[in-house]
Amino acid sequence: MGLRVGGMAGLVKRPEEELQRAIVSLLYYCRPRCLWWANTTQRGTRKRFEMAVLKAMGARPGVADLCFFNVGVIELKTARGRLSPAQEAFRDECFALGVNWALCRSIDEVLYALRAWGVTFAIEPVFT
Repeated sequence: MGLRVGGMAGLVKRPEEELQRAIVSLLYYCRPRCLWWANTTQRGTRKRFEMAVLKAMGARPGVADLCFFNVGVIELKTARGRLSPAQEAFRDECFALGVNWALCRSIDEVLYALRAWGVTFAIEPVFT
């Protein structure tokens, strides 16, 4: 399954985005008892002038995909995905400041990290 990117004629396969969409759907359904949001400023489809505007507004490269206020941050990667140097620097900065940071490659890993950080859910996710 591909994802249609605005303005592009063909389908672009983006497995990390598909993973993030599945996780976000689960988070909306199960409602973790914490404030969370997705970071969407780093997608590679932005034009140079758009990135300049975002940078001037405080966007920075390497920021994790999912942020859980007062809990931690999660970087999503596919099975073979690797961290960029900016993502490694952000991870190291999180660790230096005592912020929970996790690299997750599946929904199960996201749930494991959140539970390890003490997050509970309004509706407990169950996989059979």
